[in-house]
Amino acid sequence: MSASDGPLLVIAPHADDEVLGCGGLIAKRVAQGREAHVVVCGMGWGGHRTTQADLPTRHAELAAASKVLGVATIEVMFPGLDMRLDTLPRVELVSRFDAILAERPYAEIYLPCVSINQDHRVVHEAMLSALRPTVVRPALRRVCAYEYAMSGWPHATDDGGNYYVSITETLDAKLKALDCYTSQIKPYPHPCSRGAVVALAHYRGLESGMIAAEMFYILREIEYAT
Repeated sequence: MSASDGPLLVIAPHADDEVLGCGGLIAKRVAQGREAHVVVCGMGWGGHRTTQADLPTRHAELAAASKVLGVATIEVMFPGLDMRLDTLPRVELVSRFDAILAERPYAEIYLPCVSINQDHRVVHEAMLSALRPTVVRPALRRVCAYEYAMSGWPHATDDGGNYYVSITETLDAKLKALDCYTSQIKPYPHPCSRGAVVALAHYRGLESGMIAAEMFYILREIEYAT
């Protein structure tokens, strides 16, 4: 198995991060015949610069967005802990990630980049702990951190190289999935607005010679002996 086949796993601190950071990639992998799985870590209104929405609403938005992108499975780890993931004992979060990683031979894993948002930072660090090298997961080839509009302040990461994926053919699907998050999307020029998502996709496309792209930070790329 290589990074060009096998299932894909996206870890999202909150419902909508998977679309903002990886929506085009998810739709592309599904169109290629790959399985995509999404795990949302915290859900519910955190009360700090977030839009209030109850859990049933947030679950419904996540389910609708996942259907648009063709996601095979979705899981919510800690309902009610939106913006409070830093209150969890780190070992509890790492252990949950360990169990998720043991479920399937994931070929690619995408986690949030380092951010000023405490939930994103906690999830990033806990996933790196869970992804410690082991012979138990020999199928895993590629681990990347995804960006979202506000992650560029401060700079997301200085490690690894940049990995660009064309989403020219799947940008519309990403936007349709984003539209499902009616409780979260803000008016332009907010970084989490529809217009900002389009602008960032075109900017990343400009950097890489494509019409629209998503950019990821490579954290690990492994080629095993055959």
